[in-house]
Amino acid sequence: MSTNLSSEEKNIIAAKRKPDSELPTYYNASLNKTITISRDFESFLILLPDSVKQQAISWLNNSVKLSKINTDRDSLLEKSINNDSADASAQIDSVNAELGDFNEFREKFSSDDTFSSVTEVGQIITDMQRSIGELTMIQDRSTHLVILLDILKNKLSNNKNDEKIQEQLRSWSGPLSSY
Repeated sequence: MSTNLSSEEKNIIAAKRKPDSELPTYYNASLNKTITISRDFESFLILLPDSVKQQAISWLNNSVKLSKINTDRDSLLEKSINNDSADASAQIDSVNAELGDFNEFREKFSSDDTFSSVTEVGQIITDMQRSIGELTMIQDRSTHLVILLDILKNKLSNNKNDEKIQEQLRSWSGPLSSY
């Protein structure tokens, strides 16, 4: 305990101090267990004005409400990301199939060595390949989109505000209202 306390503050703390077995607890989501408050935190709570403790409880309740809203929002965002990722993957598959079909066609079209030196054969292949640049750009954009969406999904997963966090937020009301 801090030695900067006045004798009056020390007397208030001594009068309101609880036995070890009755110290309030809070839930720690990271450790997934209930923790007994420290004596220093007990002293802090004893000296903290009731109005400030009530404000803290109010802020914690607001945090719980917001975390529930964020959980709902994150769930919708995750569904949207999954849908966008599936669409982009389907587009990649479609473009890959189209590129494969064109390559197969091109080999058949110009495979006859007898006419490979005919200028128009080369020209028509070149003309037909003009759209391939657009397809490869779609393929690249879709591939990059899938990568970006995977990163967003991972970030969202790492930042989830789950039930354990909400339980931790709610658990602080116990120590705050004990003194």
